[in-house]
Amino acid sequence: MLAGLVWLLVYYLAADQISWMSDLNAWNFLIGFGLMVIGLIMTMRWRPMRS
Repeated sequence: MLAGLVWLLVYYLAADQISWMSDLNAWNFLIGFGLMVIGLIMTMRWRPMRS
């Protein structure tokens, strides 16, 4: 989930300085929120190790 948050923060703060990121335009939102959703799904499937 943090990777998605970092992706969106970098997009908002430095997209004009990173040419390939500014070329993605709205796809940055899909990538950022997609990473967050994947992280959320992974936390829901996490199980503690049995000893």
